[in-house]
Amino acid sequence: MVLLVMGLLLGGILGPLSIRQEVNKRQNAEIMLQTIHDTLMGFAITHGYLPCPDADGDGREDRTNHRCHPIKDHHEIAIGQLPYVTLGVGYLDPWSNRFTYTVDPDFADSS
Repeated sequence: MVLLVMGLLLGGILGPLSIRQEVNKRQNAEIMLQTIHDTLMGFAITHGYLPCPDADGDGREDRTNHRCHPIKDHHEIAIGQLPYVTLGVGYLDPWSNRFTYTVDPDFADSS
């Protein structure tokens, strides 16, 4: 009987705790995304173009001859991971996933 009561009390505590943790993760993700947005805008203002995505996982933008590498069958978009080293931001979201980054190559053309 004591174990049953303890289980119910513990279950009543853990439910709201896990919900609070998820809320905190979402709030942290929102802050991280705003920071990434602001950093991308600062990069664009400073350089006159947006960075290319990181296609090889080194954290740096991948650019050839002033252009990004478009993905196969999608010549109008370049997709990869966030170039976090180039931007100086974090690369993992609160759930430990890498940020995906997509850009129209015309906005990332550095020529």
